[in-house]
Amino acid sequence: MAQYRLSILDRYQGLTDTPVVPYYPQFDKLYPGSKFILTVRDKDAWLRSCAKHWANSGILGPEPDDAPFWRKFAQFIDCCVYGSYAFDPDRWSYVWDRHLDGASQYFEGRPSDLLVLDVTRGDAWSQLCAFLGLPARDEPFPKINDFQSPLLG
Repeated sequence: MAQYRLSILDRYQGLTDTPVVPYYPQFDKLYPGSKFILTVRDKDAWLRSCAKHWANSGILGPEPDDAPFWRKFAQFIDCCVYGSYAFDPDRWSYVWDRHLDGASQYFEGRPSDLLVLDVTRGDAWSQLCAFLGLPARDEPFPKINDFQSPLLG
């Protein structure tokens, strides 16, 4: 039997990003009462961002033996989620659609457990805070991974 309990959750309250994608049903069962947030945006914009990210990462083949653990783990997770560590827009698009459909179906009838959040819309804070039962914030939603940003060129 697989082990999905994560000791890191003894110290932190959440998980983010791609490592959660293949395992959210198991995490849901293991951590009852958890809340899940599926962040989305325009799929074409996401695909363009992925293309640039993978092109900039230099990932063209397997990580070398002396690569840092986090790089090998990231490549492993990419293979679990996308079936490849090399960017393929058709494959990524397919996985996007299947994940959105799968998560929506899995959490159907449980609106208090899943928030599908488009962080590019102007009401991201109000949706997120309401979902988490927190006071609303009156500030722009943070956005640091923007290839249009002067910080990232």
